[in-house]
Amino acid sequence: RAKNMESLVDYQLVQKIGFVSVATEWIKEALIYGTGILKVGWLFDEREVIKREPVKFLGTNLGSRPVVTTEIVQDEPLVDCIDIFDFYVSPGASDIDSADYVIHKVIRSKNYLKQMEEKGIFENVDDIEDEASETGIDARLSEIGEGGGDKKGVTLYEYWTDDRVITVANQSVVLRNIENPYWYRRKPFIRIVDTIDPHNFYGIGESEPIEDLQASLNTIPNMR
Repeated sequence: RAKNMESLVDYQLVQKIGFVSVATEWIKEALIYGTGILKVGWLFDEREVIKREPVKFLGTNLGSRPVVTTEIVQDEPLVDCIDIFDFYVSPGASDIDSADYVIHKVIRSKNYLKQMEEKGIFENVDDIEDEASETGIDARLSEIGEGGGDKKGVTLYEYWTDDRVITVANQSVVLRNIENPYWYRRKPFIRIVDTIDPHNFYGIGESEPIEDLQASLNTIPNMR
């Protein structure tokens, strides 16, 4: 049984969610910014499909007929590396468990919101409008003149506590306000830090301690 479970977990981690590349990005963020955030969850989706069902009479095969049935198309874990600039934590928190709330900012298309509404997850989708939005990486690129800030979509803010999840579109329309859907009643995020800064949520990256030294080294050639 342990071997079977090991094979299942390896299949889910490596083939389904590509955890090696996700973890590499997660650790890289921690090395650069001092803190890396991972979002974990579960994907479940079922759709109506048409299949052919055999028709028999008194044991004789009379052919087949089309039948509409519901089939599960997704039932697997979800792991995603979150941009640290799109993640907000309540003031005074030292880790995710002690935080009163956390907020994840994400941009989605109107079509995606419509699909979520059809599944009964979102509501009030018709009350929102598209707008030009920026994620954390878009804002940083636009600061150095490399584009960004021109994406058309809807900005969602997912407000998570241990008990509830509230999704707000464009800071004005509430799309959902429900109990935390996960049975373990915890915020679905994992935090790692490079160098711990005591009593602080955010850690210290590899470059921050030598930032002044690097600036000094750059100044000397510039003066020359």
